Amino acid sequence: MFIVGAHYDRMGTGPGVADNWSGIVLISRLVEALQLMETNHTWEIIAFGEEETGTYGSKAYMRDHKGKPIISMINVDTLGLGPLKFDSRSSQGLKCIAEKIATDIEVQLSPSHLQETTGDWEPFDRRGIDFLSLHSLDRRLIRKLHTRRDSWKAISENRMQEAWRLLVSLSSLLDRQSEPRF
Repeated sequence: MFIVGAHYDRMGTGPGVADNWSGIVLISRLVEALQLMETNHTWEIIAFGEEETGTYGSKAYMRDHKGKPIISMINVDTLGLGPLKFDSRSSQGLKCIAEKIATDIEVQLSPSHLQETTGDWEPFDRRGIDFLSLHSLDRRLIRKLHTRRDSWKAISENRMQEAWRLLVSLSSLLDRQSEPRF
């Protein structure tokens, strides 16, 4: 089973558009895309709560999960502010696959080394589950989060489209693998 998640909570004075309604929009669109595919694997698309206050939603999910074994988790958080990035702490195999797909579809994708950031990927990582965390942050853009500058005006439609293309291409490729190996 594959998990794709994004958090829907926000904090601070801002409306939480980039962080993280941008992720919620993309995972909602992914549900529609997966419904049109004949999938080989089970996909759970999850909107996690309480990420901003300690990843409580994803921790609760992992604590209570008794379903099919989880192959990997894709975390979608804070997109559209700049070029697409993956958290450098993401699993090596998934990083390589994402970089290859990004090259093939001509989407800029680079590693991010923002060690002070967290995300709903952490409870999965603690259980040894491969994960890929996608975002668009850098040291300058991180200062927009949780402020009024996190608004629709800050979001680039082209950057959101790039993130969408990568997410749907990655999901499609992972689903086609009979026994995913990273």
